[in-house]
Amino acid sequence: MTRYIGQRLSALLPVLLLVSTVVFTIMHVVPGDPVQLMLAGAEAGSVTPERMAELRKSMGLDQPLYIQYGRFLFNALRGDFGMSIRFQSPVSELVFKAATYTLQLSVAGLLLALIIGLTLGIIAALCENTWLDTICMVLALFAVSMPLFWLGQLLIMFASIRLQWLPAISGDQPKGIILPALTLGATAAGLISRLTRSTLSEVLRDDYIRTARAKGLEERAVVIGHALKNALIPVVTVVGLQFGGMLSGAVVTETVFSRPGLGTLVVKAILWKDYPLVQGTVLFMGVSYVLVNLLVDLVYAWLDPRIHYG
Repeated sequence: MTRYIGQRLSALLPVLLLVSTVVFTIMHVVPGDPVQLMLAGAEAGSVTPERMAELRKSMGLDQPLYIQYGRFLFNALRGDFGMSIRFQSPVSELVFKAATYTLQLSVAGLLLALIIGLTLGIIAALCENTWLDTICMVLALFAVSMPLFWLGQLLIMFASIRLQWLPAISGDQPKGIILPALTLGATAAGLISRLTRSTLSEVLRDDYIRTARAKGLEERAVVIGHALKNALIPVVTVVGLQFGGMLSGAVVTETVFSRPGLGTLVVKAILWKDYPLVQGTVLFMGVSYVLVNLLVDLVYAWLDPRIHYG
C-alpha cells in the first residue's frame, strides 16, 4: 500500500508540470497587459511609458517567456508561488484563504448529496418498479438536468425572498451555507441516487443476499450490513469525482451566492491577467483533484478487502 501511494504521488509531478505549462501558455496568449490593468485607476497623466516600463521590470514581465516560466517552476518547487500582481500579497496566502471557503462549501455540498442521493437510491432499489421508485428517479433526473445557476436562483427566490427561511447571500453565518451547498450538491445527489439504485438492485438479487434472508436476518441488517457495502464501490468513484470537481472551483455557485472561494478568485485573476495568482490557484486545484482520486482508491480497499495494491 505504501509503495502504491508513493507511485501515485510521484506521478503527480508530470501532471502538475503539464498543467502549469498549459496555463502559463494560455495566460500569455490571451490579449491584455496586466500593467495597464494595474494602472487603469491611476490619475490621467501619471501613467507614462517610463512608469509602465519600470513596473513591468519590477514584476519580471520584461524578460523572455522561457525565463519567466523557469523562474516560476523553480520558485514553485520551493513552495513560493510569487506575489499577486493585483493584490500585492503572497499567492499562497490568497489561495489558502479562498480554499478554506471552497472546502467548507464542497464538504457541505457533498454531505447533502450523500444524504439525499443515498436515501433516494435505497428507497428506489427497495421499492423497484413501484410509484416510489418512479418519484425518486424523477427527482434524481431533475437534480441532474437542472443548471446550477438556475437552481440557485430558484432557491433564492423561494427559500429566501418568498419564504424568508434562509439568507440569499452566503455570509459568515452558519445557515448561509445551506442554499449554496444544496445547489452545489444537487447534481451529485442525482448521480449518486441513480447509481445507488442500479447497483443496489443488482446486489439484492445475488445468492448471498438470499442466503442472509434465509437465515432469518432482519431486512435492515441485510440491506445495510451486506448489500449496501458492496453496492457502494462504484458509487465511491462518482463521489470522488464529484468532490474533486467541487474542490476545483464551484465558480457558478460561488458567483450566484456572492461567496468567496477558489472559483471566484481564479475568475478575477484571469480577468486581471494576474499570472502568478492564476498559476498558483490552478496548481492547487490540480493537486486537490489528484489527491481526492488517490483517497478514492484507498477507500476501495476498505470497502472490499479483496482489492490489493501492489
